[in-house]
Amino acid sequence: RKDGSEYLETLHIKKIHVNHCEKPYYIGIITDITLKKEHEASLAHTEKMTSIATLVGGIAHNFNNLLSGIIGNAYLAQDERNPMKTNERLQLIERISFDASDMVKSLLIFARNHAPKKKNIAIIPLLKQVIETAKLNLPDDVELSVKLPDEPLMLYCDTAEIQQAMLHLISNASDALPEQGKRAIRIQVQISDWQECCNQQKYGSCSAHVLKITIQDTGCGISEENLPHIFDPFFSTKEVGKGTGLGLSTTFSTVQAHGGSIHVHNIEPVGCSFDICFPLTLSSKPHPISELSSIKSATSTTTILIVDDEMMVRNTLQQILESLGYQTICASQGQEAIDIAKQHHIDLVISDIVMPIINGISSVNIMRQNQPKLPAIFITGYDHQYDQAPEDKQTLRISKPFDIRVLSQKIADLLSSQSL
Repeated sequence: RKDGSEYLETLHIKKIHVNHCEKPYYIGIITDITLKKEHEASLAHTEKMTSIATLVGGIAHNFNNLLSGIIGNAYLAQDERNPMKTNERLQLIERISFDASDMVKSLLIFARNHAPKKKNIAIIPLLKQVIETAKLNLPDDVELSVKLPDEPLMLYCDTAEIQQAMLHLISNASDALPEQGKRAIRIQVQISDWQECCNQQKYGSCSAHVLKITIQDTGCGISEENLPHIFDPFFSTKEVGKGTGLGLSTTFSTVQAHGGSIHVHNIEPVGCSFDICFPLTLSSKPHPISELSSIKSATSTTTILIVDDEMMVRNTLQQILESLGYQTICASQGQEAIDIAKQHHIDLVISDIVMPIINGISSVNIMRQNQPKLPAIFITGYDHQYDQAPEDKQTLRISKPFDIRVLSQKIADLLSSQSL
């Protein structure tokens, strides 16, 4: 604009033939679409909040089940006289707790606003996570069958956008199921040759190999009248109040933004099938998923400074580290940690990020003014704070809740790198 601000516009060019003129004329119509985009963003946000509300209902049901398992096994472990049985119950409590943590992480994917961040990722583990999350919201009488390839496959994508798109398609399939009769959803993922694609002329930009994701339901299908319009913004076949009509439109935009295509057709004898194709990244190998190693105990006298404003977390972490053979000093906030570091020799700092007065990152930076190579591990329960913590040769980070084996390995890695 004249004041230097930027705005969104669309350009529509039309060819016009004029009698007795060999060359055609072209007319360009420029339209400011700022308000249109703002309106679409607002409705997309409403759709997102609706998805969260639906997901929360399923999570609340399953979360209460997990809590029942934790409480029940904790009660039984108190009176258990068989040490082996006690250990089994405690291991079950640990596993259930991490399942609950995974649910919370799934919900955070929807709750946070983020700028698109595309990167090469191993797509099959991501799809497994999406399907596990989708199960939380499926009724108990829905039969879900999944077929995934074993090959390591890479996709250049924004993980949050792919997750949201896939979850919406699975939710859509669930909504389409009949109240009576067979209620089933089938998900199949396979590598497909682009030359075999029936839409190769229309989608000529596909790579030689594509990842084909098929989601089928046993519903009544989509009428021939509605099929051409299901990806149109604000078009919906659901009842009033059950969706804004932007879900499939947003999914369509997400797939296109990742260089893919999405197609829909009815299947016999009943049901509907969505086929999503993404170009695979075959030039890079996925990073292998490292298996958890055994817990690493202290091999020498090492003093670790624990900084956390939550007393329960601080005391528990202190007992864990001391059981591994480390000496510990605790601080409840950043300034106290700085004062302790001036008075005692500290080999490593484990600090929360979000704390009153001085946060963990700032306090460690101040400590490093006197001890530049001081190793530090940042831990946080805030998903949006995780990326703010640096990660380099002398700094690592970890999300709460964490596996003790992961923490012990990170401590060992940091201490060994400092001794080199």
